[in-house]
Amino acid sequence: MALENKDVDKAMAKLDSSNLKEIKDWEKLWNNGIFPWHKGDVHPKLERYLQDMIQATGKKLRSEIRFFVPLCGKSMDLMFLKSQGFRVIGCECAEKAITDFFKENSLEFSKTEINDEASRFDSIDGQVSLIQGDYFKMTPEILGGKVDCVWDRGSFVAIDVAKRPEYAKVMMSLMNDKFAYLIASLEREVEPDNPMPHSASFDDIEKLFGKKMNVDLIEQKVLENKTKDNTFLITPKN
Repeated sequence: MALENKDVDKAMAKLDSSNLKEIKDWEKLWNNGIFPWHKGDVHPKLERYLQDMIQATGKKLRSEIRFFVPLCGKSMDLMFLKSQGFRVIGCECAEKAITDFFKENSLEFSKTEINDEASRFDSIDGQVSLIQGDYFKMTPEILGGKVDCVWDRGSFVAIDVAKRPEYAKVMMSLMNDKFAYLIASLEREVEPDNPMPHSASFDDIEKLFGKKMNVDLIEQKVLENKTKDNTFLITPKN
């Protein structure tokens, strides 16, 4: 069952990131019905900045825009993007999360083995494809082509901090020449031991993407304990 948005951060704080370094660790949580990161409605940041993302792609028809959601789980955002007419591609390690998404949204689907390590689950109408596999092994070929937009709500901040350079390298390889990459993050003044999610500041994002891309901090709100709720939009350099 999804938590209310206001309760998600408190529930996430109870997770220990030192126990979430391998795919099997995340799969275990899904299989045990533990997924406090799952929001019960569409994320307001995605709705708020959707038009900015569309504009950055240079494409006029939403049906031509490929929208990627890494570590997507069974997010409500996937159905929202589908309802907006986009071609939706997700990546998720846990098969249970993927099959639950299709079942809970009454979508018929088919499953195709891509290789020994990845499978693709497609809605019958062809509008949604969720790839079960390791994000770090994703390629444009596995995704069925490069993507135009990326919505990263709980992916970048979930992976181990030491893997961020590799994460960024994979992401940059997946995006088209014209793209929009929206990241939501928290930035704590003092980082606790083994937090989940990890903090991400402007400097963190700029260090990884800034040499090749424009990184803009488009929204920042100060929460309790001086924690900052950040929103970044990454676009091509002119």
